[in-house]
Amino acid sequence: MGTHTEAMPSTTFAQTAVLSQRQRATLNALSAFPQGAQVSEIAASLGLHVNTVRGHLEELVTKNLVRTAPLPSTGRGRPVLMYHATSATPETVAQEYLSLISLLIQHIDLRQPDEIDEVAKVLGKQWAHSIFADHHLEELNGEQTLITLINYLRHLGFDPEVEKTQDPTTSMLQLRTCPFGSMAHAPLSFVCRAHEGMLSAVEKTGGISFELTPLSAPHQCSIVAQLHGNETIHRQRGEEHPHAGHR
Repeated sequence: MGTHTEAMPSTTFAQTAVLSQRQRATLNALSAFPQGAQVSEIAASLGLHVNTVRGHLEELVTKNLVRTAPLPSTGRGRPVLMYHATSATPETVAQEYLSLISLLIQHIDLRQPDEIDEVAKVLGKQWAHSIFADHHLEELNGEQTLITLINYLRHLGFDPEVEKTQDPTTSMLQLRTCPFGSMAHAPLSFVCRAHEGMLSAVEKTGGISFELTPLSAPHQCSIVAQLHGNETIHRQRGEEHPHAGHR
C-alpha cells in the first residue's frame, strides 16, 4: 500500500499541461503517493468510484504520465496493479518557476510598482514574439489568430473554455486553471501584466483585440476577444485550425 505524503517533482511541465481537469486531478492524487498506489487508494482520496478513476489512469498511461507494475500474485485472477506517476504536476513545476520570478522581481532596481508593471508588459510582448515566431500571425485572420492563442493557452495548462456571446464578433475565454497560481495563492501581478503584454503583441498582428481580466473568478481569469472588420466567430469551442498548430 502507498504512503501518502507530499508529491515530489520529476520531469517536465509540457507533458502534463494538456490534460482535462479530471485527468489532472487524478494525476495530482497519484503524485501524492511517491511509492505508488492502487486504484482503490486513489479513488478513496478523490471520493470517486474505482471504475471512474481506473479509466482516468488508463488515459494517463497512454500519455506516458503514469506507469503500472503488478503486485505479487496471491492467487488466481487478474494481478493487482500499482500505479506510479512518471511526471511532475503542472502546478509543481510552475510554482518552482514562480519562486525564481519572485526572486528576480526583488532584485529589479525599480522602486515604483508602475515601473515593474511596465517591465512585465514589455517582457510579455517579447515573450509573444518568441512564442508565436513560427505561427506567422500576420498571415492569419482574426479568428485563426484566436484559435492559435486558445491552442497555446491549452498547451500551457490554462484549460481555456470558450463561451458564446450574443455578439458574433465577440468571444469570452474563461481560463479555468492558472498554472502560475495555486489554491492558496493568487498568481503574481507581474505574471498577469506579462500576459497582458503578450496579448497586446498578438492583437497588433491585426484582426482582433483582447481584454484580460485577472481573477475574474476565484483562481480563474477571463479574456474578451473582439474580432475586427466583417469577421464572425464560427468556432466556439477552440478547435484546432489548420494554421494553428502548437509550437
